[in-house]
Amino acid sequence: MSKWRTASASVIGTSHLKHQTPCQDFSLCSLNNDTLICAVSDGAGTASHSDVGARIAVTHFIRSFRDIADVAAIDRDDMGRFLASLVELLDEEASNNQAAVSDYACTLLGVVASPSRIAYFQIGDGAIVIPSGEPGTYDWVFWPQHGEYANTTNFVTDANAQAVFQLRVEAVVSEFAIFSDGLERLILHEATRRVHAPALRPIFDWFRTAEADREATQALTAYLESDHINMRTDDDKSLVVAVLVQD
Repeated sequence: MSKWRTASASVIGTSHLKHQTPCQDFSLCSLNNDTLICAVSDGAGTASHSDVGARIAVTHFIRSFRDIADVAAIDRDDMGRFLASLVELLDEEASNNQAAVSDYACTLLGVVASPSRIAYFQIGDGAIVIPSGEPGTYDWVFWPQHGEYANTTNFVTDANAQAVFQLRVEAVVSEFAIFSDGLERLILHEATRRVHAPALRPIFDWFRTAEADREATQALTAYLESDHINMRTDDDKSLVVAVLVQD
């Protein structure tokens, strides 16, 4: 019998350390019976409470789909209702702190997986990566949503969020990764729009041998904090890894 092994890590970027700003990324996974729910959010750099927005977005996604009865039945109406309820939570948080809801702007990438079906959700940049048809290679589910100008994207608090969010429901895969835009340049090749497989393949391969999720999470955090990563990106970065392993 197969079961999900997961790890998630969000690590502050060196630029945020330099300017003494908080980590605006947040990530989390939850396994409820046979249903796995994972999410990654990246708070907008210009939004004053985006770190709080990212945490609320991820935890609300996990809570909203934790008891889903049929992943195959998830549709745009379901995701639209989820997004509306999320904005209500963020608006309430903003009102309680005499702030604007835009101060909590953040992206959101989520996965809901049952033993047979998997749903992918995305609004904003970052990406979800899954195996392609050729062994050892990978495809992105949605290309990162980049705006007209540099360093711009879509956020859950945008007026057009209901129109721009993306959703796919397909047969379940053996492994997937979710990452925020801080890792885009390491994993995605912009010119060819391809996934740089060597950036992920060793992680997936090692992950299957990890003795426990806690061990894997500690290793993933250490990897994102390493000089190898910090030399290539100074942004906050989140990475979720999930693989199906034999019980």
